[in-house]
Amino acid sequence: PGRAGPRLSPVGAFDAREVAAHLSALRCEQLHRALRQLVQRLMQHPLNQNWFNEPVDPVRLNLPDYFAIVREPMDLGTVKSRLAAFAYSDVPALAADVRRVFDNAQRYNPPRNAVHRAAAELARDFDADLERALERCARASQAAHEHACGLCRGRRCALCGDKCITLEAPALICSGPCQQRVRRDQQYHATRDGSRLWCHKCYLGLKAVIPPPADAHARPRAQDAAHAQATGLWYKRDLIKRRFDCDVHEPWVQCDCCLRWAHQACALFNAKAERDARGAAGAFVCPLCELQHAHLPPRGKRRRGDGAEAAAPLRLRALTKTRLALEDDDDAASDDDGGGGG
Repeated sequence: PGRAGPRLSPVGAFDAREVAAHLSALRCEQLHRALRQLVQRLMQHPLNQNWFNEPVDPVRLNLPDYFAIVREPMDLGTVKSRLAAFAYSDVPALAADVRRVFDNAQRYNPPRNAVHRAAAELARDFDADLERALERCARASQAAHEHACGLCRGRRCALCGDKCITLEAPALICSGPCQQRVRRDQQYHATRDGSRLWCHKCYLGLKAVIPPPADAHARPRAQDAAHAQATGLWYKRDLIKRRFDCDVHEPWVQCDCCLRWAHQACALFNAKAERDARGAAGAFVCPLCELQHAHLPPRGKRRRGDGAEAAAPLRLRALTKTRLALEDDDDAASDDDGGGGG
């Protein structure tokens, strides 16, 4: 919908199909993450010599009767691609495709064939792993249901259904000889401006006067006092002792239309545009309201929500500032010949 003011989320430019796909992906993400790991393990299983990871090529493998016997070909690579595209609306649909991979292999290959035996073993492993994955998801959902803190106030994201989302903490790299990452709950010592830090082991080896970093001569001449101090001398006694125990959570934002709260990442909220638009006529509309083609009522006639949401201001606000942690999937390994899968 066209609205005056800066755009605070790209969702406003989505069509209904794209908004619905975004919401569906958010609500399936937790379960799909567990299922992606399960499929990845099957693809990398020692018994799977790349027999089940790609579609069967009857011409290359000289299997002229393959499609006469196997009516519905399927392979784990196709399952992984469909899962990444959120093509499965529920777990039974995914489980049916995975089982079809192994059923096809057992149907085409005789019982004493290595592919047949591997398919039967992987099918049993899949059923057991799937049951455990669903149990873990149920426990995680129960724990999330019971969670409440000062950040989320016990409320759930209107888009993904989760409460607090913990992100990966920033990396702290020791400036000492080890050059290692400071581990969680480990003590370290930092300069007052935070420009340099040392793990406890390297701190013990520091001299009373700490020289500037080795690359200080290559840096441009500092124009501000902070940079000049960072490239100058430090005294060991001035270092501040700290413990790396910070928790980083995804910030929240409130919809100006329905007054519901959502994670900024889920809403694709543009925090910079919000800061630049303070005092302007910009308003944030969540994907749910965009999907329903909701329109903002006159500013003076807006109604507050109930409970904790009613206590929050109508203007959108970020509860904390943080970076988004992204998750990458591992690709399947090795390419071998075989006539087992799809």
